[in-house]
Amino acid sequence: MLFTSLLTLDHQLFKLLNGLAGKSAVADWIYVSFAEGIIYLMIAGLIIFLFLKRKNRLGFITGLEAGVSALFARGVFVPAIRALFLRERPFVSGEVVQLVYHNPAENSFPSGHASVMFALAFSFFLRKEYTLGTIYLVFAIISSASRVIVGVHFPYDIFAGALVGIAAAMLTKLIVNSWFKRKGIPLLQPSKSE
Repeated sequence: MLFTSLLTLDHQLFKLLNGLAGKSAVADWIYVSFAEGIIYLMIAGLIIFLFLKRKNRLGFITGLEAGVSALFARGVFVPAIRALFLRERPFVSGEVVQLVYHNPAENSFPSGHASVMFALAFSFFLRKEYTLGTIYLVFAIISSASRVIVGVHFPYDIFAGALVGIAAAMLTKLIVNSWFKRKGIPLLQPSKSE
């Protein structure tokens, strides 16, 4: 009963958001740009962050953690979950305004894009890079909502992807902290070049 109600809510939210598509060529272009492009801006931002923080131990580790957590989320956790829970893309099983081509054979749950974007955002939050974390979180929410609007994900796919990303960020930080502690290296101590 509860599962059926949640699934119904998921489909209703999808129809509401996907109903925004196909009304204006300009709006559709914006949705597609957000759905497809923001993730690349976030990755480019991470590369710039790593370059700027290359002489700051904690900053550089924060950037590396963000990248590793995104790789864990998308490369390990998402495929493992997709192997267990099969869910078709919205455009496969229903009438949808689809603005972005996507392989119909690829599982929809959880969202790989959301897992990467939320892993990046929460990695920054967990290391107290609040400004960048907030910017990345806003980008992740906008892009994730856009992926529902353009017809390639259901809202629950996004929600699950966000949880996967957050879990990957937390696990990566735990592993890094444990490694530094085991080696006896104080993570917060500035390096000699600072």
